[in-house]
Amino acid sequence: MSGNNATAMPIQTEEYLDKVRACWQGKNIGGTLGMPYEGVPGPLALTFYDPVPSQAVANDDLDLQLLWLVLAEEHGWDLNHDILGQAWLKYQKCTADEYGIARWNLRRGIAPPLSGVHNNWFGAGMGAVIRAEIWACLFPGRPQWAAHFAWLDASVDHAGEGVWAEVFLAACQSAAFASSDLIDAITVGLQLVPGESKFAQMINKLLSMRKADESSQEAITWINRHVISHSFTDCVMNMAFVFYGLLWGEDDFERSLLLAVNCGEDADCTGATCAATFGILHGSESIPSRWREPLGETIVASDYLKCLPVPVTLHELTSRTAALSSRLLEQIDEKTLPVMPGEPVDTIDDGNVWVICGKSDSEMGGHAEAPSDVRIDKRAQVVSFPGVCMDLSEYCHDENSVLFLQTYVSSPQQADGILMLCSQAGLAAWWDGKRVHQYYGRRPIVPAFHRVEGGGCVPINLEAGRSHLLQIRLIGCRAPLDLFVAIGNIDGDNLLGVTFTDK
Repeated sequence: MSGNNATAMPIQTEEYLDKVRACWQGKNIGGTLGMPYEGVPGPLALTFYDPVPSQAVANDDLDLQLLWLVLAEEHGWDLNHDILGQAWLKYQKCTADEYGIARWNLRRGIAPPLSGVHNNWFGAGMGAVIRAEIWACLFPGRPQWAAHFAWLDASVDHAGEGVWAEVFLAACQSAAFASSDLIDAITVGLQLVPGESKFAQMINKLLSMRKADESSQEAITWINRHVISHSFTDCVMNMAFVFYGLLWGEDDFERSLLLAVNCGEDADCTGATCAATFGILHGSESIPSRWREPLGETIVASDYLKCLPVPVTLHELTSRTAALSSRLLEQIDEKTLPVMPGEPVDTIDDGNVWVICGKSDSEMGGHAEAPSDVRIDKRAQVVSFPGVCMDLSEYCHDENSVLFLQTYVSSPQQADGILMLCSQAGLAAWWDGKRVHQYYGRRPIVPAFHRVEGGGCVPINLEAGRSHLLQIRLIGCRAPLDLFVAIGNIDGDNLLGVTFTDK
């Protein structure tokens, strides 16, 4: 397929440069506005920065795009999964959610795209879609190429909806460089993602509601009924907030931004993405001075990037983005666009072995004492799971409202660790015969070391070469039922070399 595209715009025009600057300026503004409210449920009632800043805040919304810019300047058209994955290991230090899962997988030699799939409960998180702008800015009016590099990027640490969200947005924003019509840009983005994906269905629904002239209240009511998630970083939910702001914002920067951010949840990401997209569509003059002036010209990067020559001002970021885009587009007609691949199949098996035994309430026994060795029960089964998230639905029979599980945990090195457990059932856990956790809150799970829901994290000590007995009791078991068990260090990084065996 040719690199040419009917919507291509001339590079290095004043309009292009202005839109790039407005993109990065919007990214700074929206991220700074929403950062103090990250994870706070909506509705919020923001009307301006609170607190009013003296400069932009460092944010992963921009950090990783600065890293990708430096890599793309060095490697150009040769940028690929291996380069992105190695840079992730070398420079990216965040361990939260999908970022940490990708680091764990990459450290074990699991390369992209499987690094974004295996053990990744957060594959549909916001961590990838917030990186779409760099590809749109480098390939203005070339949405298929922007989507291709967005796929390479997203599949390092995401899967499914999380990948399609970045692919869509990169294509949409790329198209927005050539046309200031939001509906046209959305239509281009939708052409590059599977129509059956939840993300595409959500965008199509909002688009149809806007075309039918339904009110903003009707739109947010639909979002809250149909795409709301208990995980505040879910990309389908948060991107619904972004496009709610853009579609019902009446081409007004402040109204669009505040509609999105005041939905709450991943507010820094929704604000940054909404404002950046608006900037590409409408340029710098569309962003009121009262939003620009508190942040000034400075680009603030996180400490882990300060070893790299990342841009430090909006002018430098705009100039370097434009210069690289010009260099890439000079060669685009010589390139063949790869076919967008489908969802990779997870072929990795960690071989985690557990003993499982189902019992009734009457057989459960006391609540406080540690279970006896689960293996002595005639009903016990030895089961191997491919990863740290175990689907226990098939063991939830009418007569089994209680499940006992047992494994032996070994580590090749001495470590002070963190044991994370969460499930939709009530749970209790014993480590070497000592009860270390009990949680009967029955919340939907979020298996993250720093914000676990449906369970909790407890400190443990791992002795090198020793097999530690881990026993778990789940109460009130009903399908669907998952149990997530992971072991990390005190910084929330999954430990390498930990095994789960039945003896």
